[in-house]
Amino acid sequence: MQKLLGFNGGKISRLIKRLRVHGLIKKAADSYKYYLTKIGKETIIMAQKIKELVLVPAYCY
Repeated sequence: MQKLLGFNGGKISRLIKRLRVHGLIKKAADSYKYYLTKIGKETIIMAQKIKELVLVPAYCY
């Protein structure tokens, strides 16, 4: 994940903590894995829609 995002370990752990506090991800039982919650999936979908419908057309002007 560090290579993919270009962050160091401390920054990634703070990002994961922030996502957990806001309820966007949950930790899988007895593992180091995380998964998106329902609200996390909805948040990502809405962010993509805002990007496609509002931000990208604004760059054309």
